[in-house]
Amino acid sequence: MFKEQANGQLYFKGKEVTLHPCFPSQDRMSCISILDDDQNEVFFLKSLNELEVEQQEIVVKHLYIEELGHEITKILEIVEEIELRKFLVETRSGIATFYMRSEEWPNKVRDDHFQFLDIHGDIFYIKELLSLDTKSQKRVSPFIN
Repeated sequence: MFKEQANGQLYFKGKEVTLHPCFPSQDRMSCISILDDDQNEVFFLKSLNELEVEQQEIVVKHLYIEELGHEITKILEIVEEIELRKFLVETRSGIATFYMRSEEWPNKVRDDHFQFLDIHGDIFYIKELLSLDTKSQKRVSPFIN
C-alpha cells in the first residue's frame, strides 16, 4: 500500500500522495485523508491499526515530518559559506537560520514541495513553492531545480 522512495516521496498504490489528518488538534494518528497531487482523496484511513506495523511506521514518519518541521513562508537570504549554505528564512513561527552542507540538496517531496534537512537534523520545508513571493522563489530556485 504505502511506499517511501529514496528521496522521501510517499506513494500509495503507486500514486504519489500526501497525508492530511482530518482532526490534527485532537488526534493526528486517526482519520487521515490520503490525497493525490490534485488534492483529491484517494483513500481514507480511519485508524493506523488498519495497517501492518511496517506501513504504520511509514505513515507516522510522514505525519511527524509535517508536524515537527518548520514551514518556510519566505526566503530572506541564502549565503554560500565554506562547505556550508546558510539559509535565513521566515517560518510560521518566526525568523530562523539554518545551515546545509554545500554538497547536500533539498529533497523534492512533490512537484512543488521541498524538504531541507539542516546540519543538526532539523527539518524545514516549502509546502508549495508557488505560494512563496517572487523574490523567495528566485532565491531558492538554483538549489531546487
